[in-house]
Amino acid sequence: MADTFFSATNTVALLAWIALVLFPARRAVSHVRCAILVPAALAIGYAAVIGWKMTQDGPPPGDVMTLGGLKGMFADDWVFAAAWAHYLVFDMVVGAWIARDAVRLGIPWPLRTISLLLTFLLGPVGFLLHVITRFVLRRAVATDGRAMFDSLPQEIVMRSLLGLVFILAFSGSALAERAVFTLLKTVKAAELTRIMDEERTAFLSTREAHPDYVLPPRSTAANDVELYAVRYDSVIPELGNRKITASGLLALPVLPDRSRLPSIIYQHGTVFGKYEVPSYSFKDKNPTAHPHYDGAYETRFMVGLFAGNGYAVMAADYFGMGDGADAPEAYFVKASTQQASYDFYLDALEFMESKKITPAHLFVGGWSQGGLNATGLLEKLERKKVLVAGTFTASSPSDPFAALNGLMYHPRQGLDAGWLNTIVALSVFAFENYHDEKDLAKSVIAPDAYDNLRSIYERTYGGPEDLMAMLGTFGERPLLGYFRDEYRDPAYFAASRYGQLLAEAETYRQLFKSPVKAFYGTQDEVVKETVGQLSATYQTIMIGNEAAPSRNTVVAEPVPGADHRRTFITAAPAAKAWMDGLRAPDSGRPSGSRSVRPSAPARRRRCSGRG
Repeated sequence: MADTFFSATNTVALLAWIALVLFPARRAVSHVRCAILVPAALAIGYAAVIGWKMTQDGPPPGDVMTLGGLKGMFADDWVFAAAWAHYLVFDMVVGAWIARDAVRLGIPWPLRTISLLLTFLLGPVGFLLHVITRFVLRRAVATDGRAMFDSLPQEIVMRSLLGLVFILAFSGSALAERAVFTLLKTVKAAELTRIMDEERTAFLSTREAHPDYVLPPRSTAANDVELYAVRYDSVIPELGNRKITASGLLALPVLPDRSRLPSIIYQHGTVFGKYEVPSYSFKDKNPTAHPHYDGAYETRFMVGLFAGNGYAVMAADYFGMGDGADAPEAYFVKASTQQASYDFYLDALEFMESKKITPAHLFVGGWSQGGLNATGLLEKLERKKVLVAGTFTASSPSDPFAALNGLMYHPRQGLDAGWLNTIVALSVFAFENYHDEKDLAKSVIAPDAYDNLRSIYERTYGGPEDLMAMLGTFGERPLLGYFRDEYRDPAYFAASRYGQLLAEAETYRQLFKSPVKAFYGTQDEVVKETVGQLSATYQTIMIGNEAAPSRNTVVAEPVPGADHRRTFITAAPAAKAWMDGLRAPDSGRPSGSRSVRPSAPARRRRCSGRG
């Protein structure tokens, strides 16, 4: 993987630089290791990657002599990692020359060290400092026969060095937290309309429609959309705020005036491949040999529907997905999923502000797993005092324990999906990784199913056809059959660590301030009707719908005859029409323009974990 190559080249270079800074006078370091051996090794890696990419993809697309062309070329992770190796090679060659030259001229070690550190961190700046230093030193020697540095008090030199190191460390940490937004492409309105028409048909073709279902009219896009792939830093709350890199997609409408835009944070549903996510939804290729485009359709539909009609769309991939695929997936891991989307939202806000875009209203939405995540994110946003104008969920398993419990012990013959075992695989291994529960999966999964379910979580089965073939080996095995024998007792399941972690993942047991529409299908093969209504039912129980109907902000919306995918296809345009109404001046809802942004302290603490 590109991340592994990037880390390996960085580690090799860092170790060589440590030796160069500490032992510049040693010939084996400045004349051999850092001047020839390490640069040559990095150069071999660079040449191998570039040659491989040229063989696979041909010459670089676009004009690499323009800024736009370079941005497009560097959007590929492997090309970017190779370009970084290119810099490492020449920085080290220059650093080795500086070390040899400084020793030869007798430049004091503090100033020599500063030049080397700056060359390592800022390349040309370190080189420039050394050139200036050697020029001044030579003039000083020519004037009075001794180096001017001999007269400098050591205390002043050391304080200057420590101050510079502090400044560089502070600047480095600030730069490390800055998200990277890469323009992928601009999609025309006509193409977005085609996606919402032709590709919608293919998306719904996997299951025959129920006679009661009515397909909504085709949606259209009114404007072009800019797409940005995003890489950003976040933390894992469950693991002591351990740092992690994540990715996502930002879609901005192309409008004559976009100084104020409504925005929606979209939470995607369960995907089989790690690249069937927002940041890859408009890309033709991914780092694996397996297709991803069809599996990422929901994001393209949301971009066409919302961004194609004047909204900014923010969509995180979640931890362990997309360009963060080297990490384990955080499926049903509540705090991590909240953190991934919240940090992405903060970075997207800053980027939009840099382009003079002010979010006017903030909305949240999600389907399936994304429905669960949508109300989870809403919980965090409201805790951070961020005003959300409205939220929609479609087929949301608001309580993963209740949802899975019902499917395990009370299956619906002829209706339940055949791939529900993947939910078990994704959740139990995610809990094992993110809650640090060693061997949790072995304590849950039947021994004869363990390897296959682990393969599902780690995506080691190959492509979609391999997955279907593997699932087929289990025949008509019921969902409960994937569990160890003791799980046949519902009370044991409820008391187990797996059951407890599923229960902790719920995202509906709070009284939301924001209005929420919870869409559910009456023929949903994944989420039972009662589970789809759960958030609204809880709100009614807590408030009392008849006593105070105006205070019940969560409303359940049935979609007659809809299966899992058709619930989404119906809910999204219905939710947009509702959100358009909430934006109207006479809607009676707060505008949201003032408090879309979190407070300054909250933004400075964006990586503060559970918060």
